[in-house]
Amino acid sequence: MNYYSTRDLERKTPKTSGSCGNECLYDYYHNNDNLNIHDGTMTDFTDSNKAPWVDQMSNITKITIEGTSNIGNNAFKGATKITTISLPDSVTSIGSNAFNGCTGLQT
Repeated sequence: MNYYSTRDLERKTPKTSGSCGNECLYDYYHNNDNLNIHDGTMTDFTDSNKAPWVDQMSNITKITIEGTSNIGNNAFKGATKITTISLPDSVTSIGSNAFNGCTGLQT
């Protein structure tokens, strides 16, 4: 039997997760401020239909995308702490303003 401390469980458990499009899912990990997006097609976001990770936007530092075909409009708009984004070959389109205001972006 494995026993985990509360701290171990916090490291392994997403803070927020859910859907962000057609079979497109996301996990936001609070211990390292990473946002992982995987599978499907991401929704286009607007001022009235905000990305589901909008409450974490000021904390996200790294985005990893796996198996997703696109990045929706305004997906990460204003996320100033993002420094790294990992994009796979499966991404064939990036929506307008997807990275607008991402002033910390390095790679």
